[in-house]
Amino acid sequence: MVCFRVSPHAINRHHGNDLEANEFNSKLLESVNATGIIYMTHSMVEGAFIIRFSVGATLTEDMHIKMAWELVQDQATSLLGTLTPKADSNGKKPSKQIEDHSI
Repeated sequence: MVCFRVSPHAINRHHGNDLEANEFNSKLLESVNATGIIYMTHSMVEGAFIIRFSVGATLTEDMHIKMAWELVQDQATSLLGTLTPKADSNGKKPSKQIEDHSI
């Protein structure tokens, strides 16, 4: 089993917080499961919403794992692209350009 989440700082570079990250990761899980290609579950660990990826089928191969991870990355990138940048403490909004969003 692999547990992961998109970092609060990938979601909001200046003011990342766990509440926003929890909401984002919940939407990501819904988006991944809605594809019907893979199904993942979630858990809460010390207040953090995490996505659980459990591989238990004996016929699972590396290609299946890679496909699943690419699907998660694609869905995360798509959702990150829909976020509206928030102003920093000086009232300045970051550029709309999306950089590397490590998850």
